[in-house]
Amino acid sequence: MLKRGFNKRGAGHIEMIMSFILFLVFISFLLIVVRPYETNVLSGAVVSSLHNSFREQAYTNLSEIFLRTKASVASDCFLVQFPDNLFKFAIVSGTSLVKDVKNGDSLKESDLSSRVSLGIKGGISSYKVYISPEFDDSTLSNCVLLDYGTYVFGSILEERIISNETLWEMKQMYDNDYDNLKIKLNFPAGLDFAIVSDTVTMKKVIPDKVEVNSRDYLERVLFKDGSVINERFTMMVW
Repeated sequence: MLKRGFNKRGAGHIEMIMSFILFLVFISFLLIVVRPYETNVLSGAVVSSLHNSFREQAYTNLSEIFLRTKASVASDCFLVQFPDNLFKFAIVSGTSLVKDVKNGDSLKESDLSSRVSLGIKGGISSYKVYISPEFDDSTLSNCVLLDYGTYVFGSILEERIISNETLWEMKQMYDNDYDNLKIKLNFPAGLDFAIVSDTVTMKKVIPDKVEVNSRDYLERVLFKDGSVINERFTMMVW
């Protein structure tokens, strides 16, 4: 009986040893084949995270709508009112920009009120109306309110878009306050980054023999004059 009990205990020890060996083999497999510590994998994830943080900091709202007037007014300034719940984005007074389509997209003075009514210095024409925190419009007075039916709105386009002005503010911070910009972008303190496009370059001297992980991203960029361009951004991490 004693010998039989000893054999059971011995078998149990052997099973424990074999389990431990299999565990070591599994860990070795992960380290050698899967290599979870691989720098490229980590850097790739950081590049992606940098792009997401960059967009969140540089994005602004843009609403675009077509307007056509059908009747002239006694004043050289008219007022239209937007339908309720027309815009998905919050509308802030003083943030409009208007272009006269029939006159070569020339800029017209405009005044967006907090009541979501828009004054335009103009007459019978077709207009492109842009609304974004990027714009500072005029202050108009003596605008005549048009009757419903004397103007029509077209379809509305709303998008989140990169602000060119914010890009340049970010560049200033990159050049003069790099560490705090890294904190603002939630970027790892032990790494460095660069953001390069056709119009803005945020880049430090990259040390020799250091591995750089980079990716290109295409973004739409909004300028103060209402123009929008597609711009390629290269994000680099090392």
